[in-house]
Amino acid sequence: MEQTKKIILSLCLSLLIILTTLPCVYAESYTQEELEIVELTTEYSSVGPFSNRVAQVKKNGLYGFININGLEVIPAKYLYADHFSDGLALIRTYHGYGYIDNRGNEVISANYRLDYSFSDGLSKVKINNKTAFIDKTGKEVFSIAENYADNFSEEMSRFLNGSSSPSDGFVVNTGKWGFIDKSGKLAIPAIYANVNSFSEGLAGVYDYIDGRSLAGFIDKTGEIVIPIKYDLVRNFSEGLAWVRKIDKGEAFIDKTGREVISLDSYDEVENFSEGLALVAKDTDNSYSTGHYGIDKYGFIDKTGKLIIPLIYDSAKSFSEGLALVKKDGKYGYIDKTGKVVIPLIYDDAQVFSDESAWVKKDGKQMIIRNPILLDLSSEKQAIPSKSRIFVNGKKIDFDAYQIDNSNYFKLRDIAKALSDTDSRFDIVWDKEKNAINIITGNSYTVVGGELVEGDGVTRIGKLSKPKIYLNDIDISLTGYVINGSNYFKLRELGHFLKFDVSWDGASNSVQINTN
Repeated sequence: MEQTKKIILSLCLSLLIILTTLPCVYAESYTQEELEIVELTTEYSSVGPFSNRVAQVKKNGLYGFININGLEVIPAKYLYADHFSDGLALIRTYHGYGYIDNRGNEVISANYRLDYSFSDGLSKVKINNKTAFIDKTGKEVFSIAENYADNFSEEMSRFLNGSSSPSDGFVVNTGKWGFIDKSGKLAIPAIYANVNSFSEGLAGVYDYIDGRSLAGFIDKTGEIVIPIKYDLVRNFSEGLAWVRKIDKGEAFIDKTGREVISLDSYDEVENFSEGLALVAKDTDNSYSTGHYGIDKYGFIDKTGKLIIPLIYDSAKSFSEGLALVKKDGKYGYIDKTGKVVIPLIYDDAQVFSDESAWVKKDGKQMIIRNPILLDLSSEKQAIPSKSRIFVNGKKIDFDAYQIDNSNYFKLRDIAKALSDTDSRFDIVWDKEKNAINIITGNSYTVVGGELVEGDGVTRIGKLSKPKIYLNDIDISLTGYVINGSNYFKLRELGHFLKFDVSWDGASNSVQINTN
């Protein structure tokens, strides 16, 4: 009997040792050393989120842009610069507002008034006392008599009655809102006290009923599809919209108007993003003391279930699989299970976009790449590209692959194909750095084996991070080793090597343009 007790005690001790030495999978996160980080060499007073592979920065009171490798690719010389939208960024000079591409080229001269960015291919400008909408070439599409119109969303622009188009003529301002289409013609009559922009095919509209402002939703034909009966509504996002009911209760409704989630348990709610909605609550009842009371943030799913507890001091909605959160004065990132993926060690931070985010720690500004998108340990299926590929309108056969719906090409194939263009570059192996050095502007030195047609076999690509320099400056490119060769993401190559990449679905073709 005593021997049995000893055996059981021994087994229990062994089990305890095993349990205490096993890794806590649920608490795992990437360390600072495991993350792909670029430290900025220039101090900026502000850094915006990334868009179009660049982020707006402010230095000495002026604005410019850095790329995902921290290089200042567009000098900080503008009085103001907005983030990129529809492929162009709004900038302000001493002459007025204009637009640049992500190479810094001023594609639309800065001689306009009004600070609107492009949306749906059009932007609102004012010049010579006239308000107009222009396309991305700077061509005027139509003008309006007054500037009470917003940028377009889903082919529609909300406008205040009193605006006009060349075909409709001037209409007496009644203080009512409606919608115009992209030709400037009246699409939905101006009969509402206020309207929201269209989102997911519906727009919130307000009207006075029995002396009270109430809201509902219309579709693009102008038909009321959700009755006008709410105190306040927001745009639809991922099939749901936040509403405040007349009795002051809040809820998410679907596109039939059915109440899906009651929100009476929360004091603040954001729209759904990537399947989760940010919620917040005044947990210490500080409203009663006259202070701002929101103090804890978490996330709910589309059933209303609290998936991530109310434990954070502040948070942002999910983007690229991660949410920026703050606790005890420090920022970090969590995934959709609530697991801390990037530790809460930063003094300031931005949300992830373009697989990158700006962070600040101990006075140092850095850019970190999204580890769950890079997935450094993974191997992925590489499918031979069946798209036709054109360079400046000329069809060229490449040995290219698709990984996660992105095109990957050999660097030397691109160099050979662009050798007679303004985007030409040479490739040199730097023995001292054990790295590839790309020299822009130089003619490409052919080594043989370029532009050899692929065999059409699907393979496995293993993520690789070879050392690459651009004109002796360290850069980072997303690459995969496929069948023994390195392939790089085409759009990233285009950003660094000054060529544009576009997709034409009608002809199933990839267009590479260096002009």
